[in-house]
Order: sequence, then structure tokens, then C-alpha cells
Amino acid sequence: MQVGRLLINNTQPYQFIKLPSNPNGRKIGLFGGSFNPAHKGHLHLSLEAIKNLDLDEVWWLITPQNPLK
Repeated sequence: MQVGRLLINNTQPYQFIKLPSNPNGRKIGLFGGSFNPAHKGHLHLSLEAIKNLDLDEVWWLITPQNPLK
């Protein structure tokens, strides 16, 4: 497993973990959060991850409550 950082527009880096390849060959990113509400920033980060990390999809893992709020 490899840990790295994704920089978007030279702003704050977002940490990511590179997992072993999926047997069917698809690269899927996992994006966790409460997304309450979901907004264009979440979409932008997802699209940038797809582009910069060569992903096929990003799945949003929605949590019922943000533990930091």
C-alpha cells in the first residue's frame, strides 16, 4: 500500500492511499465524508482525483454524522 498526496491548484494537499489493483482492472477512488450538503467543491475534488490519479470512478462514502461537528 502506498500513501501519497494530491495537490489541487497548489492548495492544501489531500492525502490518498494507493491500494492493490482491482481484479477487473477498474481503478476506483473512495471519498469519505458527511457531504452535508454536497457542493461543487466535493465534485471538483472528485473530478481532479479522477484526472490526476488516473481513476475510472470515485465513490462517495457518505457518513451519517461528521465527528468533528
